Amino acid sequence: MTGPKLFACVSVFANCAAGSQLKVGHELESSTIEIQAVSMKLGANDVVLIDTPGFDDTSRSQAEILQLIAEFLRRTYSEDKLLTGIIYLHDISSNRIAQSDLGSYRLFRKLCGDAAMTNVVIATTMWDDVDQQLGANRLQELQDDFFKDAYDRGVPIMRHDNTRQSAHRILSRLLGKDGTRCDIQYEMVDEGKSVENTAAGKELLHQFDEFEDTHGKQLRAAQDSLEPIPSRNGLRDGSGGTEEGADVRELRIALEQVRQELRRVQDERDKLRQTLGQDLTAHIKRLMLCICPI
Repeated sequence: MTGPKLFACVSVFANCAAGSQLKVGHELESSTIEIQAVSMKLGANDVVLIDTPGFDDTSRSQAEILQLIAEFLRRTYSEDKLLTGIIYLHDISSNRIAQSDLGSYRLFRKLCGDAAMTNVVIATTMWDDVDQQLGANRLQELQDDFFKDAYDRGVPIMRHDNTRQSAHRILSRLLGKDGTRCDIQYEMVDEGKSVENTAAGKELLHQFDEFEDTHGKQLRAAQDSLEPIPSRNGLRDGSGGTEEGADVRELRIALEQVRQELRRVQDERDKLRQTLGQDLTAHIKRLMLCICPI
């Protein structure tokens, strides 16, 4: 493979490494989803850092993010451009692993597959926001539990202190590796699968199933609780009707929130089955010309 060495990361890391000013998650318009790239030199090597949105980006749906990343990876693989490295960030200051963290990592693992993990570095961030001993304890816990499968495969879990020197040290760890093929690239190009039928797509659908099962139970429980409450807790208004108490109103609000979340997940399912829009497809084509000029 000729040309620059390609690294996938998020914009925060890319900006730190290259001194660039790529837009960061919340700075993008809510209706905008895109992949950005910046070129830099690392020693004698030409490097391109590709900002791939994280699955925990709350401003965009997971289905849209997976569709975009999958299409970009499909095109790079089709043009014989492989990733030299993938940087996965984890906030060391978090005092617990949230369900969203677990879901994001599961998606990441399915997207990469086992073979591509040899080209991954897990970089821990936000060390300034945590006591150093506590951070060291959490790092050990990550190696022993949350990231154990990756760590046992030789994936380094490194400290990133938000300096350019630190970012370059992490990139250098992967610089000498051969380019790697992610599972989702093989599935889409060599096996001709749609995104929803890849391992990553199935994982996301499985997470939707889990979400709907949990919130569906909450919805049914709330509906069952709602029926008898007005007669027990309601107050008579001036017309002889029943005025809802505060607990009933709160329950109705909670009920509507659950319904909205279930509608959101259904919308995500629909998006996963759709093909990428023309605007985003054109955006990826332009990006390919920038990072891999003919």
